[in-house]
Amino acid sequence: EKNKGKKTKKDPEAPKRPMSAYMYFTMEKRESVAKNNPESPVTEISKILGEMWTVTKGKKGKNGTKKFDDMAAKDKARYEEEKAAYDAMIEKRNMESEQENVEQF
Repeated sequence: EKNKGKKTKKDPEAPKRPMSAYMYFTMEKRESVAKNNPESPVTEISKILGEMWTVTKGKKGKNGTKKFDDMAAKDKARYEEEKAAYDAMIEKRNMESEQENVEQF
């Protein structure tokens, strides 16, 4: 039997994690794939997208995925910038909280 731990609550103020190149690819292609395969369930659409991604990466090398790699890199930079600001805010909040605790004694 697996031990189920309590799931930690995510801070709603935390920056949204960056998306991968693959996620940008699927966002762009999903609608057309779904249109071409109207009877297919979501799992089948995802499988087709995965195969398309593999072909795109394989045949064209990095040039095939460059657009999506660039989008992912830009999003990663955005995340790192927001994460640094968020971490600084948390650090400041913790320092203020510690200061209040010291003042109570």
